[in-house]
Amino acid sequence: MSSVSAQTVLPPNYPYNPDSDGDEFVAVSDVLMSVASYDNEFQVQSIMVDTLSLEEAIQILLQQQSLNQEALIQSQQALIQSQQDLIDGLSNSLAGVEGFEPCLLNWTCGCPLTYQGYDYETVQIGEQCWFAENLRSDSYENGEQIPSNLTNAEWEATTVGAVAIFGEGSGNCFEQSVEGDACDEVWSLEEYGRLYNWFAVEDARGLCPNGWVVPSDDNWTTMTDLLGGMLVAGDAIKSVTGWPEISTGTDLSGFSGLPGGYRYWDGTFDNAGGFGSWWSSTPAGSSAWFRYVLGWSSEIMGPAWDKRYGYSVRCIQDSQ
Repeated sequence: MSSVSAQTVLPPNYPYNPDSDGDEFVAVSDVLMSVASYDNEFQVQSIMVDTLSLEEAIQILLQQQSLNQEALIQSQQALIQSQQDLIDGLSNSLAGVEGFEPCLLNWTCGCPLTYQGYDYETVQIGEQCWFAENLRSDSYENGEQIPSNLTNAEWEATTVGAVAIFGEGSGNCFEQSVEGDACDEVWSLEEYGRLYNWFAVEDARGLCPNGWVVPSDDNWTTMTDLLGGMLVAGDAIKSVTGWPEISTGTDLSGFSGLPGGYRYWDGTFDNAGGFGSWWSSTPAGSSAWFRYVLGWSSEIMGPAWDKRYGYSVRCIQDSQ
């Protein structure tokens, strides 16, 4: 570092003399002496964003994101309610018309449909039309039977489609339902429908009625995004009954998801009353994508899991 003459650089009335050693030059030694004279007055300052500390700025940003999320949900609720009000108004106006069926106004979903001896309610969610209850059939769409009543060992070993009712013929059944005994297969079938391994989902004979398919992972994502994202969509698809009181959903979507539990890869039945799960039709290597919601969370989660698991199935109207 070169030295500079203090006499030639500084005006006579300059308030601070940087020439600490008085040799008429400002050199490295003068700078070091000046800094040392302040001792501990030089402190590392907190990072500031405008007039706020970094911590305060982050907290405000998170609060704003939460408010934006709530506003989105409220606007979606208002839209759905206005659509329902329109449907109700049209139904009232046409109530006296001969042959009029109110369900025909339920967007593209139409009236409840009958499939293999069961009646299914449907629901419009955005531009998608979904079953509003879990699939119950024990046959493929062409009428051929799906293997059922498998022992735990048979369920674990099979690599073809299989179907089960929660709790059927098994001492290995664990449930926490607030509405009934989920290990009673008669009650469980009525409440939750059937559980299918993923080999049944991928079978070319099809699980859903003509014009309907098992939803893909992308179909699930579209619905989740419409309902505000994964952090809150769980509440929007949960039924307002059937869950523990602390986790009752809003059923904003009309999906009416219930905690039907699952069958483990080893054949054990578990978690009816606290866990709702549904397959997608999308494989992920040796696993497959599915969605689940929990009794204590507002989230909907979507990992890939072992194809031998038994999960519920919903059908979605084929858009192709």
